[in-house]
Formats: sequence, structure tokens, C-alpha cells
Amino acid sequence: MSVEVPELAVPVRAQKLVSEILGDLESSMQRAAHFFKSGEEAYDHLFMPMALMAIHRAGLDSPKLAVRRGDVQYDTPYRGERRDLLAVTQTDYWIDAIQKIRSSHITGYYNGLNFYDIKPGDYLRIPIKVPPCETNGLKFGKLDTVAEAVVADVINDKIIFQFEEILFFSAINRENTSKGGFQNSDLSIYLNDSFMSVFGRVKEFMVPNKYGKLITLPTKYEIFGEGDDENGNWNDGYQLEYFKKIKNRIRTFENDTRCSWTSTPAGATTFAYVGLIGVANYNVASYTEGGVAPAFCIS
Repeated sequence: MSVEVPELAVPVRAQKLVSEILGDLESSMQRAAHFFKSGEEAYDHLFMPMALMAIHRAGLDSPKLAVRRGDVQYDTPYRGERRDLLAVTQTDYWIDAIQKIRSSHITGYYNGLNFYDIKPGDYLRIPIKVPPCETNGLKFGKLDTVAEAVVADVINDKIIFQFEEILFFSAINRENTSKGGFQNSDLSIYLNDSFMSVFGRVKEFMVPNKYGKLITLPTKYEIFGEGDDENGNWNDGYQLEYFKKIKNRIRTFENDTRCSWTSTPAGATTFAYVGLIGVANYNVASYTEGGVAPAFCIS
């Protein structure tokens, strides 16, 4: 089907806004089409009816458009839905997407991708395959799944990811102690040793946090933006953009909300965690039902 587009002088900002919206729309349509037997069926029964409804609601089919134009904030960037970074980068594998994102930062613009077009909420699906092992007496089971790593923030030349769902449950230490902080814990040793095999050649693009660890957990301050500990992993300590919405702090496992660890000690024997409704709490370091949703950073 061909569409004749009239030649008009279109403002650059309008072009950019519509381009971002259509990019998200394309990704959404590809996912939605899987629920239909064919693309034609999806077009007739979903895409066209919803498009016409959106046009009507926006007043684009009536004189109301002239009134609504005055309410538009043209300088406000489109924040859209969560986007699959494979679609954004036009790649087929998550490692290739990371490579293209990194190249876009080095050159400023790479094969149609601008580094600063990446935004909180965008995600990658990463295959997780780790054999069972034991670290300092703490046992870790086999992992074999595919998990979403979501962009928590974009800070200067860094992109901070956290896994959107809990990957497994574990104590932070076999013993009830927070001595040495998270960076010296049994769980941290596992994440930066056995679990590191997940990342393969992406490891060379990963940025260590202030304690020299490539994989960690978010701090309490990075998630909640408040508390005595204002430290961050890859910054001087502020709330990461993605976690400013409470719903984004909540972690699930097999579609059930569960508590998830942070890397912030809460006492001599405890660490802070994110509760079932997205509020801060704490538990002893040897608590084995704490959810683990690791974080990492690339540059």
C-alpha cells in the first residue's frame, strides 16, 4: 500500500517528536501482531480501528485541533513506552546492541543511532545461563532463563541497567553480618565471578562501580532518593530516573511481587531491601529469601 505524502515545511522539532513516537509504535505493533493469525488480520481488527480512534480523540479530524495545538509543549521530549533496544538499535542480538550503543557514544552518532536517544525504561533481553556453584559456603542454584535488563538511568557517558525481575533468591552473606559492605559479601563474590559468565565479551564495555565491582545491586539511595547513605554505585549519589516511579521499584518473580535486596547495609547484621509495595525495609544478611536483581553499567 502506497501513501502519497504532501510536501510541507515541517518544523524539525515536530519531525523529531513524530519520529520517536513512530519508532515506539512500530515496536508495539510488531509485538501486538503476534496475537493474530496474519498481519492483515492485525491491520484490519486492531491497528486501523485504534488509529482512527486516536485521530478522533486528538481532534485531528475536527476544528478542535486549532484549540488543542495551544496546549502542546513542543520542547518536551517524548518519553513513550518502554522500548526494546534491539528495535531501537536495529540489531538481532543483545551483545550487538550494546556494541552499537557504545559506538554511538564514541562517535556521537553511529549508523542512525544517537547515544542520548537511549532513555530510562528501554530494555534488553539477556540470556542467563549459569551452572550451580558454592561461594564461601553459600549455595547458588542453576540459572537458565532469559531476563530483561532495563535502563535505570543515562548519566553522561554511562548507561546503568538493572534486571527488571528477580533472577534468583539468596542471602547476602552466609553469616549474619554486613561487615565489609556489600562489595565484600558472598553474594557480590558470586555475581562478579560465576555470574559474570553471562556477559561474555560485553565485559570489556562494563564500568566498575566505586568499589571496583562490575556487577552489584542498586543502593538504597539510588532507588528511593532518601536516607542517610547518599552513595551511588556509578555517581555521587542521587535517585536514578527509572526509580522515581514507585511501580518501577517493585520486583517480581514468576508474576508474583517479592522483596529484593539493595547493596546498602542497614546495621551491623542487616541490609536494606525493597518491600512488596516499593517501600524500604531491611532484613538480616543471611536471609535466604531476598530477591536478587543485579545492576551493571556500560560506557
